[in-house]
Amino acid sequence: TRLPGEAESFALRLDLTGGRMRLSGLVPDAETGERLAGLAGDVSSGRVDTDFRLAPGAAPAGWEVMVTETIRALGELDAGAGLVTRDRAALTGLAPSSAAARDVRRMFETAPDGFAAAALVRADGESYEASLSDPRLCELLIKGALGRRPIAFAPGRSILTGESRAALRRAGEVYAACVEAGDLIIAVRADEPGDEGASLALMRGEAAAGAMAEAGVERARFLAQAAPLGAPEAIQFTLTPVSVPDLATTDTEEEQG
Repeated sequence: TRLPGEAESFALRLDLTGGRMRLSGLVPDAETGERLAGLAGDVSSGRVDTDFRLAPGAAPAGWEVMVTETIRALGELDAGAGLVTRDRAALTGLAPSSAAARDVRRMFETAPDGFAAAALVRADGESYEASLSDPRLCELLIKGALGRRPIAFAPGRSILTGESRAALRRAGEVYAACVEAGDLIIAVRADEPGDEGASLALMRGEAAAGAMAEAGVERARFLAQAAPLGAPEAIQFTLTPVSVPDLATTDTEEEQG
């Protein structure tokens, strides 16, 4: 079963945790999947899991090259996540040293034609040395930093589990490098219909925003929303450009006033 638009996105997720690499998402054919799995095994001492689904049609030009570079970059990290779509690639994670972090960032400085790519990686105790302004790329980075497990709340409450709070703080650290891309809308799906469901969803969105803001981002940069009961995702993060006042309009209004 595919979500609407999933095949068009050609999205593939790559995770490295505890020395084990996992690849999940869409590939154009079984042969491509085997090549990617083989490379992942080479860089992770054979510890690799795959969950591939076949997408109709050929992959975009440069897609396999971008995935290959992402696998190799992940192999240089202690832990991390990469996401590759039909036109973007994002990598975030922890490197064993400052030098290793620099090397991985360099690997993403040159992407195939038609691709935008960014690597937010750092050594433990350091900060990300980047400032990004591509909203869609930053959304991928945030998704990667959140990890594979869904954000969880106490049943019927807006209290985050400890694991989810830690994941949101990691995502907040990523967003701190992406504030130029816009404000962040956090939409949480209601568990039940009606005002009570919407109210709880909104409070959960506020709690998620608070956890991300703990990473040092101004709380005003977040907007919590309640998504309807039938929304496709339990929680969604969307960047929206910050509106810039029209100077000509502003000047005219001041003159009229």
